[in-house]
Amino acid sequence: RHEIKNPQANEPRSVVLRSVVAMASSRLLRRCAVISLLLALLLACAPQTVLLLNRALVLSLALSPAVLLSPAAAASSTIQQCLFLPALRHALGRSAALTKWGQWAATRPDLVPPSVCEALSVLHAHAPAHAAAISRAEVEAATGASIEDYFDAWEDEPLVSGSIGQV
Repeated sequence: RHEIKNPQANEPRSVVLRSVVAMASSRLLRRCAVISLLLALLLACAPQTVLLLNRALVLSLALSPAVLLSPAAAASSTIQQCLFLPALRHALGRSAALTKWGQWAATRPDLVPPSVCEALSVLHAHAPAHAAAISRAEVEAATGASIEDYFDAWEDEPLVSGSIGQV
């Protein structure tokens, strides 16, 4: 969490920043959901093309906040630290491939600015976990039995999560 201090009032503005980011994210997610639904309706016509277009749209929308903030981040270190780097981390944590790319970029200070490498290094140890229902459904589909029938014990909370899987 980053706070911008107002030198005149000496009050943190982080609440305002979080509200603005939350409002933008919720609008973006609603639009993404509507467009994804429309594309899903077209799935019967050309499944591979629609799936590809849907994935491209979702990834474009996930990356757009970081892309749009990049010119301002280049001009202001405060914007870079408070808005751009968190948006970039969030965007790269949205899929396994992007998380893997972010982990790789974090190890390349010769190609990526050190501040970005430092911000992306969080993806090495704190990859986002997926929902327990997803794990449960995948295991049940693979085994052909319910979790309770196949395992003596099952923890819904993962011990660790990586960019490609979790335990």
